Amino acid sequence: MKAATPAPRSAELRRQLLALVPLFFLYHLGLLLAPRAANGVDFFTRLSGLLLHHSTLLYLLLLGLLMGAYLLWLRSMPGRRFIDSRRLGLTLAESALYATLMGPLAALLLNRLHLLGAVPSLQGPLEKIVASAGAGLYEELVFRLGAIWLFVKLLAGRSRRNWLRLLLALLLSALAFSAAHYLGPGAEPFLWASFAFRLVLGLVLGVIFLWRGLDTAAYSHFLYDLFVLFLG
Repeated sequence: MKAATPAPRSAELRRQLLALVPLFFLYHLGLLLAPRAANGVDFFTRLSGLLLHHSTLLYLLLLGLLMGAYLLWLRSMPGRRFIDSRRLGLTLAESALYATLMGPLAALLLNRLHLLGAVPSLQGPLEKIVASAGAGLYEELVFRLGAIWLFVKLLAGRSRRNWLRLLLALLLSALAFSAAHYLGPGAEPFLWASFAFRLVLGLVLGVIFLWRGLDTAAYSHFLYDLFVLFLG
């Protein structure tokens, strides 16, 4: 079982980040064909767009360089494979279980609360897949790995009880996750019902992150969003 800590040991964290490589390229290559599916906290595309003057050719070159660097790193590490298919398969199976539990129920609740119409519409399956990949990748990096770790550090001097700091960090990260959906251009209008719904979702994903790791949380989020977008 993966350690239930907000900051996994470096080797385990590196393994979890490498497990997200397929999700990274699925999202960023898909974004070339479905730019409307860009995620709001996708810092990589925004920064690279500014640095590369929004050149598609240079963006493709950057992705190619990243893939080449990844392959060279694998070659320098004896026994490393491009994708650990067995471990990734187990992670996907576990994530699919969590998404299966969350997805259909979420789609039903969103329909009952008339909240799906408030979300910017995505046309076609490609945009839905790309948007789901971006949410699973970047929202977990920012709001689970980044925010939970940050809040635990900020609360370090206020409580000696690790469990209390972790609980508060979990709650604060879920609040930030929910609030982020109402910020920025094109954001949906604020509704208490949708805010509370996403707060609970953020707590659930935070628990998955702490209990099972970043990769499981990211793929659970990815598959969950697919359920909601395709079933909703």
